Amino acid sequence: MEPRGFTLDKPKPVAATRYELSELGKKYYQDGSIGSGLGKRRVHQLCFGTPKVVAVDSYAEPADMMGYRISKVSYRYTIDDIAEWTKDASIQKAFPNIAKRLATAQVSTDAFVLASEGWQHKNLATR
Repeated sequence: MEPRGFTLDKPKPVAATRYELSELGKKYYQDGSIGSGLGKRRVHQLCFGTPKVVAVDSYAEPADMMGYRISKVSYRYTIDDIAEWTKDASIQKAFPNIAKRLATAQVSTDAFVLASEGWQHKNLATR
């Protein structure tokens, strides 16, 4: 990009801290992708529990789309099998979203796909 005048080549040292996962961190780390097609993106996240659907509030009549049977579902879920490290006050302060998600049932609306194993969230569905 520099030859076209968009950037200037001025190397400059940058102070940074590099973190590596411990063995415990590796146990909870997930490297994957979500979405599909042009909307697919890579994600890096720490798993801190297992979502459990506690109520289905509404759903759209299932319809066929691109070879799949799909329905839009509004539901509530809680987090089960909570990782012990999430209970640490310093973790909850650093990651307030974790504390929020553990405190109350979450509400979500997503597409679900009918697979051979039954209805699955669009990000988890296999044919």
